[in-house]
Amino acid sequence: MFIGYEHGAAACMIKKRGAGLVSNTPELIRDQLKGWIEDKSAGSLKALDPSVSWGLSRDDQFRKLEQIFSDVLRRHPPISERSGVAHGDG
Repeated sequence: MFIGYEHGAAACMIKKRGAGLVSNTPELIRDQLKGWIEDKSAGSLKALDPSVSWGLSRDDQFRKLEQIFSDVLRRHPPISERSGVAHGDG
């Protein structure tokens, strides 16, 4: 369940992946929670498909950040590694 901006990136991802309800409407949230409670009590609460969380683990997120940082450093090396800049020539 996602409660927040219904048209943002996180909400769109939840909708696209079929990962749960996206709503700010109290009645819809109430009804969804009631349904889940009833399903759980009846032993029929369905697990989400594992694909809904693909790419969202901590390891996946750090791999993405590491790639971004590597790309930035490759394109923009530290000042101390730039030719002549460290000596005031640049």
